[in-house]
Amino acid sequence: MSDPLIVGRFAKNSMEDVVVTLDSFRNIPLIDVRVYASFTTPGDERKPTKKGISIKRELLPSLIEALQAASAEIANPTGRAGQ
Repeated sequence: MSDPLIVGRFAKNSMEDVVVTLDSFRNIPLIDVRVYASFTTPGDERKPTKKGISIKRELLPSLIEALQAASAEIANPTGRAGQ
């Protein structure tokens, strides 16, 4: 890919967004979940930071599974986090 394709974005706080993109590195298709920040004032252009992860697209189902487990634990706490 030439430019990352933004597929999702949401506000983390007044100075940061979480941005989900599809990209590639050395011909390996990736999904990137990264914090974008405004370094001066709220509302300025947000730029990517080092905070985030890039994973191979084939790992997306595992990431979704982990996030669903986190969501279920928040909804119904069992005290067994990490198992």
